[in-house]
Amino acid sequence: MKKTAFLSSEDLPGQIQNLQIRLLKPDDYAELFSIASDPLIWEMHPDKLRYTEKGFRLFFEKALLDDCCAYLLSDTDRNKVIGSSRLYNFNEEEQTVFIGFTFLSREYWGGIWNAKLKLAMLNLAFRHFKTVFFEAGAKNLRSIASLEKLGAIREPGANAEKIRFRVDIEFWPEIRQILQKKIA
Repeated sequence: MKKTAFLSSEDLPGQIQNLQIRLLKPDDYAELFSIASDPLIWEMHPDKLRYTEKGFRLFFEKALLDDCCAYLLSDTDRNKVIGSSRLYNFNEEEQTVFIGFTFLSREYWGGIWNAKLKLAMLNLAFRHFKTVFFEAGAKNLRSIASLEKLGAIREPGANAEKIRFRVDIEFWPEIRQILQKKIA
């Protein structure tokens, strides 16, 4: 599946409260790099050099490829870009997709922002797929804790650098309710 499958207006995540999500464009680089250049954002990630110009350029260029659908995240109340996330590894036959490569400005860590983002991205994914996977760096304790609190199921046999979590569509109503309560 290519990103063109996610370009209709009903398939764009849009806005949940004051979190605006839209497709990433090449001219978003400078503003997004201004956030990503904070080394603390990447300290628990396998690729700790994403805060550098070279490291982030590679990350950003991969986000624009046709085999993923990358999004720019903004706080509409403050008219401020706050991070990025993407859908990738589309598998139409197995009806699976991954959500990941997500980062937020440190001032938006935790609390309702993560819940808003997960709600929007999972809403989008479950319109087309039956299983959503997340991967977290094995040392990224914040992401692991967040996925466990959400109720995502840890998959056995992940590699040493990453831990994989799964959310199946039959558990989506319960998880959606948890996320909606967090942001209410």
